[in-house]
Amino acid sequence: MVMVVEDDPFAAEMISTFVTKAGYESVVFGCAEQARKGLHAGFSAAVIDLHLPDGTGVELVRWLRVRQPGFPCIVVSADDRAAPAVVSIRSGANGFLSKPIDPETLRNELDSVCRVGRGLEDSGRMLWKSLEMRNLERLVSQAARTDFPVLITGPVGSGKRRFANWIHAASGRAAAKRYIVDLRRLEPTDAVKQLFGTKIAGTEIGVPNGLLKAGSKGTIVLDGIERLGKEGRWELLDYLAEQDDRPTSRAARLICLTEVETGDLAGAGFDTELLHRLSTVQIRPPGLQSIPEDIATWTRILLTEISISAGRSFPELTEGALSVLERHSWPGNLYELRKVLEGAVASSISLVLGEADIEEQIKAPAESNVAAFRPGSTKISELERLSLIAALKACKGNRRCAAARLGVSLRTVYNMIKRHGLDGFRIESR
Repeated sequence: MVMVVEDDPFAAEMISTFVTKAGYESVVFGCAEQARKGLHAGFSAAVIDLHLPDGTGVELVRWLRVRQPGFPCIVVSADDRAAPAVVSIRSGANGFLSKPIDPETLRNELDSVCRVGRGLEDSGRMLWKSLEMRNLERLVSQAARTDFPVLITGPVGSGKRRFANWIHAASGRAAAKRYIVDLRRLEPTDAVKQLFGTKIAGTEIGVPNGLLKAGSKGTIVLDGIERLGKEGRWELLDYLAEQDDRPTSRAARLICLTEVETGDLAGAGFDTELLHRLSTVQIRPPGLQSIPEDIATWTRILLTEISISAGRSFPELTEGALSVLERHSWPGNLYELRKVLEGAVASSISLVLGEADIEEQIKAPAESNVAAFRPGSTKISELERLSLIAALKACKGNRRCAAARLGVSLRTVYNMIKRHGLDGFRIESR
């Protein structure tokens, strides 16, 4: 099935017809937001218009490639100049077609990119350079094709939740909900209620209002599985045993995350049988210090997310800036890398991040860094506000100039000013 993202009704109908004649089913989305909400594993590729009412096709391509690495995208545009095509390809698009679209050319492009999507491991188009990450990508792809429980271990900030999200997004359950239960934030009794519901006192009758008992067809991510109490572990073991007896009735797919190594879990008294059942598939994302050749890929992924959240254009990094990132040891892994990139984006008034921009953030006071590496500690809204203020100051308050510096539309700048209460913003005289 092919996702067609096009706001012009006539063009959308034409592209959809061509896609159907090429032998593929199609679903039309009128804007980027609809496409984001409708993304699921049933799609094998996307045909995206370069100009959308709520953004650009390039931005949507970046978003899709972050959510589903390797997802094939073809950008189409009435602008047949070389520049849009180059930008699209550099942003991750597999192809660029000029309007009016030739149906045979579109068919050939779809056949080509869909083969890439089905056989990513053999296509030579890997996102990752290290053998460790390439092997891990294959394991994620294999895990997504099954319903077996997955255990993801690894150091703080190594991206365990990301890998859980990628497995869900690439699985047959992607259209259903994905629930994240942070067991580190719940009391043991509350965790049992949330997962299994409650029982009527004095009976064995359960009230099926827990996630695992509610018949969810999605994915449940248990973060901090080592914190699940003894009662919860027994309930979970019983639940998995019931699913083994009735495999066709499996209600939800389980993905468990932990910073504790498997051997340490067993040594600490974690039930051996339960551990065995939960680790049918085991994944261990590496720390950044062990894969310096993939720091550039992680940087691209994080910068895409930061740009989308802040509503600004994707910044470029100089070779010097990338070299600084690759030389750093990254004790905070992805948490630390994201904080450095967010700080660089917020403090820079340019769309190019240089060596000095990165070094300044890495050398930030240690006490502020420690707090920053915790998940959820950085507020994108504040970074957006700081970026807006910096752009307005550099432009002496000129809104159009600020929009150009931020790489957004003038309307977006006015919306940002209103959102952050900067309507009365004035440049202080010296």
